[in-house]
Formats: sequence, structure tokens, C-alpha cells
Amino acid sequence: MNVFLFWILIIAFFLSFYLYLIYRRSPKGFRFQVKLTITFILLVLIPAIPLTSFVSALLTRGVEMLLLPGIERSLSNSLDIIRYQLEERGDIFFKIYQESDEVDQKIATGNDIVYYAKGRIQNGSLQLLESVGIQNSLWRKSLIHQSEVIPSLLNGEIKSQLIQVEEGNYFEVYDVLNKNEFRVAAFSVDPKIVIAKDNISESLRIYNSLSLFKKSVVEGQIIWGFSTLLIIIMAVIAIYAAKILSRGISEPIQELTAGMQRVAEGNLDKPVTVKAKDEIKFLVDSFNKMARDLKVSQEKLVQAERLAAWQDVARRVSHEIKNSLTPIQLSIRRIVENKGRKKDSKFDPVETIYAELESLRRFATDFSEFARLPQANLEKDNVNEVIQSIVTLLEAEPGVINFKLKLDKNLPLVNLDRVQFRRALHNIIKNAIESSRAKPSPGEILVETSIVDENQKTIQIKIKDWGEGMEAEVVEKIFEPYYSTKQRGMGLGLAIVKKIIDDHNATIDYKSFPGKGTEVIIVL
Repeated sequence: MNVFLFWILIIAFFLSFYLYLIYRRSPKGFRFQVKLTITFILLVLIPAIPLTSFVSALLTRGVEMLLLPGIERSLSNSLDIIRYQLEERGDIFFKIYQESDEVDQKIATGNDIVYYAKGRIQNGSLQLLESVGIQNSLWRKSLIHQSEVIPSLLNGEIKSQLIQVEEGNYFEVYDVLNKNEFRVAAFSVDPKIVIAKDNISESLRIYNSLSLFKKSVVEGQIIWGFSTLLIIIMAVIAIYAAKILSRGISEPIQELTAGMQRVAEGNLDKPVTVKAKDEIKFLVDSFNKMARDLKVSQEKLVQAERLAAWQDVARRVSHEIKNSLTPIQLSIRRIVENKGRKKDSKFDPVETIYAELESLRRFATDFSEFARLPQANLEKDNVNEVIQSIVTLLEAEPGVINFKLKLDKNLPLVNLDRVQFRRALHNIIKNAIESSRAKPSPGEILVETSIVDENQKTIQIKIKDWGEGMEAEVVEKIFEPYYSTKQRGMGLGLAIVKKIIDDHNATIDYKSFPGKGTEVIIVL
């Protein structure tokens, strides 16, 4: 029992270590197999361990109860008594008829003797000195015909033998006269005695087998070793069954999870192809159908959005052209009507036409840039140099605005498209200048660069003005195409800026407060 408990503790330790390893190696969200394995092991071992222990203990107790002290001795004594009684009958015959007496057929028949013989061993061969009834077929089954048994017979080690043949049951008794001579007599035995002797012998054989079983299996702890082996086999079967069952559930679920991630990323072309059965198969088929339906819906949505976008573009283009054509038409009519009259200094139709045509040109340019902005060609470059070139250019324009530059000299080189990134910064700084000029006393414009993360070589660009600022509702829409707060603005400038920033894998954030100014932060 102690050995069994010791091995159970060892098995529990190794099972715990195995479950810990597969639990640690399983990614989060994919530990169903571990939990199912633990459940199977607990369901199998929790009832199996006490049941096996109980059966082993019961078997041990049963064997011990069967092998009560004295049973083997009683059975052996019973066999000895039967043998002694039969041998005593032969000894009485040998005492009545001594060595010198002659035994004839009459004497043999009168004493129920089947056959009688007196022999001598000379030069290793048997010589019969006297015999009665040796013509009987039983005579040939006597031990005296077996030369290898003769020495044991003459030494007194063998005194009798029970002969069981079809003709009946006979008992042969030997009387050793000297070292070379002996007598043998055989008589019939009651079948009831033979049956009783056989039953006792069988019981003794069974008892000896149980004794051997107890000595080797029970006392040698083999039964507990077998119980331990049974527990190990059951644990292995539980682990294997859990692995097969969980594989049929967890693998489709993992494939479904991967498919969901692909769908979340926008990839609707790759279906889940894992083999599954029953409810899991229905779930996989439903997911694939959902992905196909999503793809069809996405294609229809893209087509509808594309159509709506072109409709919106057509509407806006038509609106802008109409806005410019109306003043042009009125100006031309004024020119025609005033032909030959004195020129009105307050209204110049030609200047109006020029202004509206310039507005159309700007509209066409902005629209073309927004629609055909090329892919960014990123190369290592110095942001400080780009900022310095923009500020130098803007400082030369009329209506000077003071710039305050705080450029970090240790700024690392970053990947950017100089032409596009310069255009984006120029647009942002230009907006800051216009916002500052809208106030009676324009303040300075701060342009600052700094390092955010030295390990990842991330930098930050801050552009701050103290102009008129914007409302929160306006800030939320500033990157939308065609949204503008300017009277004659197209609303494409900051949309172009946002696209350029996105192409550089950067972020842009606007913070603005009415009457206090605007702060733009770009993290690159």
C-alpha cells in the first residue's frame, strides 16, 4: 500500500509538470486542450485511484483470509493418513507372510492381492525369485520395471504407489529385504478413497498456488505495482483521448479565430478549410458563408461609395464652376453695356474676370493635386533642414510674421519624402500665418522639434500660433475633403496634408482654442 501511494504521488507530480508545460506553451485563448486534458485526467483518476486501491486491498485481504494457518498442514495430514492406512494393509500382509514363507495364488487371492513378487537386483537387472499374478496387465505398470527408480526403492525413499488405470485403482506396497532384494504386493483400492484422495490433493494444490500467489504478488507488492501500472495506462489513455477530442474542437476554433482576424484585417478571400464534424462543421460553414456575404456586400459598398464620391465631386465641381461663371458672365455683360461709356472706377469688370479665372485655376490645381498625389518616396533626411528652408522662404514674403525656432540639433535622420513633407509643413505654417494675421496684433509662430523616443528614433514637430483659433466642432472636420473655414477655400489643403502624413506612417494632432491660437503636433 505504501508503495502504491508513493507511485501515485510520483505520477501526480509528472502529470502536473506535463500539464504545466503544455499550459505554458499554449498561447492565451488557445488553452482548451489543456483544460480538457485536466478534466479527462480528473474524471478518470479521481474514481480510479480509490477504486483500484479498494480492489487491491480487498484482493489482498481475501487471499489472506483463504490462507488461514493450519489448512495446508491439515490437508497434508489427510493425504498422509490415507497413504498410511493403505501402506499399513500391505505391511500387515508382509508381516503375516515372512520372507521365508511361500506365497501362492490361493494365499494371494485370500488376501485380495492382485499380484505378488519377490525380486533381486543383480548386475543392474531384475531377477524374479518368486511371483504370483504377474500375468496381469497391471504388473507392467509397477515401479520395479523402471530402473531409475530402483535405487530410491531399495533405499526406502519410495514405499508405495497408487496405480490408476481403466481396470480400476490399485495400491502397490514395497518391502525391502536387503540392499539387493525386495518384495512387492498390489491390492485394489475402494474408488471412494481414491476420489477423496484426489479431492484433498486438488485442494492442497490450489492452496499451494494461493500461497505462491500471496508470497510473490501480495507480499512482494506486485499487486500494488500492477495497480500503479493500471493507473498510468488510464492516465495515458485519458491524455490521448483528450488530445484527440480537443483537436477536433480546438483546431477548428483556432482556424476560425485566425479567419476572424483575417476578416478584421479586410482579407475576405481566404476561407476556413479545416476539417470538422457535426456542430463545429456547421459553425465553420456558417463562418465561410458570412465571409462570402461580407465580400459581396463590401464590393457593393465600394461600388456605391465610388459612385457617391463621383456624384459629390461632380456636384462640388459644378458648384465651384457656377460660382465663378456667374461673376464672369455679369462682368462681360457690364463690359458690353458700358461700351463707349465712361469707365466706372468703383467696379472693374476685367479685374473681376481675372480674379474669378484665377479662382478657377487654383481650384483645378488643388483638385489635381488631391487626386494625383504620388506615392511617397521615403529616404533618410533631416527635418530641421526642411523646416529651415520653409521659414526662410516665408520670412521673405510681405507682412512679416516673427518665427521662433527651437530645433533640436541632435535630431536623428528619419524616413521622409522631402518634396511632399515640405508641402505639408508649408501648408500648416501658412495656415498659422493666416490665423495670426487675422488678429489686430499678430504674435509669433513657434516651430519646435524634439526627440520622443531615442531607441525607436521617433521625433516630434510642434507648430504653434497665437491666432484666432477654432471651435472644437471645426477641428473635428478640418481633415475632411472640401471642408473649409475660408471664404474662397476649396477644403483640400489639409486633406492633402493628412494623406501625406499617413503615407509617412506618422500622426498629426490639432489642438485649437478660440481666441487663443492653434497647436499642431506631428509625430514622425
